Amino acid sequence: MMARVSLAIVLITLLAISLTPMVLSETQYFRVVNVLWGAEASPGDLSVPLTIYIQYNGSVNLISLTANLSLPEGFLSTSGESNVTAYSGPVTPGSIVPLTFPISISPYTSLGTYTAILDIMGQTQSLIIKQSLNVTIDLRGRADLVFDASPRNLSPGDINEITLRIYNRGSGPAYNLSLSYNLQGPGSILSTPLSIDLIPPGEYRDAKILVYVPPSSALQALSLVVIASYINPYYAVKTLSQSIGFYVGQQVPQMISVTPLTQSVIAGQINNVSIRITNKGSSGIYNVIASVTPSQQAAIVGSDARFFIGDLAPSGYKDLSFNLYVCLLYTSPSPRDS
Repeated sequence: MMARVSLAIVLITLLAISLTPMVLSETQYFRVVNVLWGAEASPGDLSVPLTIYIQYNGSVNLISLTANLSLPEGFLSTSGESNVTAYSGPVTPGSIVPLTFPISISPYTSLGTYTAILDIMGQTQSLIIKQSLNVTIDLRGRADLVFDASPRNLSPGDINEITLRIYNRGSGPAYNLSLSYNLQGPGSILSTPLSIDLIPPGEYRDAKILVYVPPSSALQALSLVVIASYINPYYAVKTLSQSIGFYVGQQVPQMISVTPLTQSVIAGQINNVSIRITNKGSSGIYNVIASVTPSQQAAIVGSDARFFIGDLAPSGYKDLSFNLYVCLLYTSPSPRDS
């Protein structure tokens, strides 16, 4: 009777052993392939997806896989814990498994490189495979670009120089920034697209844009659309656009004065005469050409009395000189601008 009881106990023990999967803990079953944030991750972010790609190098199929990620200080699960778990269904040998963990980041966490521990458990029909891996987490921050411009009031009939300021309000840098512009409304942009190598977090860069506004656009509104493309801290290309509004003021009449610098001339000989052309207006004048026509008793000598002045800024002037012959019977010629 005792022999039968002992045999039954042995059989039950063997059956229990056969029903319990064997646990193997070896290092060659899994390896980390890549670690990526699902979006730009920055201190203060909530529920940012972190995906860890692992490769299964075993020889048998897994029925299921469970991964527990022990987070470093400054990182928490969405429920506020220091551990977060991800699951996967069946896994075949050689396949790459993405494991996604929603993670919240403390606003006081510094940018840098952190190490987390990934504990993996895979189950086959008869085995449980366990392995721990070190996972590197890079926290690089996020670039947050905004644009402003000045002045916002533009002059009609003039080339307006606008200062475009690009702020980076984010926690990470913006690399290889490329800017292009589109004007919505009357006018044209005279500046070419601009490139900026780097805008660190908390800093800004200025760019000059020349915009010609025709006289017909006085008292109208127009918009400058700034289109930016840059590389974010995780080396992904990002694009954004922002519209900046401007107002075109009232057209100011152009005022040009002609002042003789030579006060008198001598009749019967050639006199060197100088005059000054001055822009008395409040806006620039461009491509100015002056033509001098003497009275019937005088003549311009040695030139056609046509002068290319170029551009005159407000209060700007240009002095012109020419040779004037005055007849003996006429002693007070007055050169005039035509």
